[in-house]
Amino acid sequence: MKHLATLIFLSVMLVLIIPLQAQADISFQPTIRHRRGALGVGYGLCYAGLGFNGDFNFNDDIAVSGSIGSFSYVGGYELGLKYYFLAFDKHVRPKLSVWYGVNGLVHVTPPETTGLPRITEAHQGFTIGAGGEWMFGSKRRHGVDFDILYIVYTTQSKRIEELESQGYPKFVRSTPILYSLGYRYAF
Repeated sequence: MKHLATLIFLSVMLVLIIPLQAQADISFQPTIRHRRGALGVGYGLCYAGLGFNGDFNFNDDIAVSGSIGSFSYVGGYELGLKYYFLAFDKHVRPKLSVWYGVNGLVHVTPPETTGLPRITEAHQGFTIGAGGEWMFGSKRRHGVDFDILYIVYTTQSKRIEELESQGYPKFVRSTPILYSLGYRYAF
């Protein structure tokens, strides 16, 4: 129930931000021609592990993002929405983001005496983040982005409980805080 309330709150905030942003900008298009989107390579949740990320800018502040990559044991994907607080021509732009995709892994090799199979699974859920990007170069087309993310919901928790009840060894619970770091090229 706690997760449902958080997801509803985030959805309401996004629904309110978009119309307010539309009123603030007369044209709902990017104002700088070379900033229709961005491509990136990096590591962390925003890059689906070690992978690639692409953004499409609706306007100067809102971007839809998608990622594909590998979390070493399994492939990953992410779909997200980013909201930037400063204009494109700034060197540093803080941002908030909401993501859905792979945000948890279960990898277990039980002792051979138990007869239980080895398991490697990816688990999906919602994640929220705060971070920023630092753009450099004469046209600010190159940059580095960093995010700190919090797992709001993941299917991993229930699966771990299920596996422990089946006789698998106790799992070490990880922190719900994640990070992401990567290189960006804006176009």
